[in-house]
Amino acid sequence: DVIDRNYLVLQFVAIGGAGITYRAQEIDDQGRPQPPDLAIKVLHVRRNSGAFLRRLSNEARILQELDHPHIVECRGFVHRTGRLPYLVTRFEAGGSLEQFIVQSGPLPPHTVAGIMVQLFDALRVAHARGVTHRDLKPANIFLTERLPKNQTPSIRVGDFGIAKVSGGLDASMTRTGAFVGTPQYAAP
Repeated sequence: DVIDRNYLVLQFVAIGGAGITYRAQEIDDQGRPQPPDLAIKVLHVRRNSGAFLRRLSNEARILQELDHPHIVECRGFVHRTGRLPYLVTRFEAGGSLEQFIVQSGPLPPHTVAGIMVQLFDALRVAHARGVTHRDLKPANIFLTERLPKNQTPSIRVGDFGIAKVSGGLDASMTRTGAFVGTPQYAAP
C-alpha cells in the first residue's frame, strides 16, 4: 500500500487507541522507495479530530522543537481536508525498550546505566524547553538498533502526544481532573 502517494508501506508495526503505525519508505520521483525507514502514525477515522488530532499535532511540534540525538526525529506532519492526519518520524529499527527487555530478560547494570544516561540527557533538553513527557515508560523508549543485552544500545524517547508544555505550544491539552497516560508508570 501507498500512503498519500508519498510513502510505500513496508510493514504494519502497531495499533493503538488513537491510530495505526506503519514502517514505510518515502517514494522518489521515479516511484522507487528510498531509505531511511520511517514510522508513520495514522489516526483512526473516528479519532481524526478533537483531542486526538491536537495530541498528534502537539507531538509533531514538540518533536520538531526537541531536535536531539536521543529524541525521535520528526520528518513531518500532514493534515489535509479529506485525508486522515498522520505523523512521520524516523523508524527505530531496534524496537522498544520494553520489547528488548521481554526478549533479553533482565539487563546488566552497565547496560541500564548507559540507557539511563541517554534518557536523562533527552529529558534534560525537554525539561529545559518546558516539555514534560507524562507517559515515560519502556514502550516509549526506542532502540536505534538491536544489540546483545550486554552492550548499551543507542536510544530515542518517543510518543510525546500527551506531553505537557509550559508556555509556548499548548499548555492546556487536558482538562482539570482528567487522566492521560499509563497508570502503572504515573507518579502517585
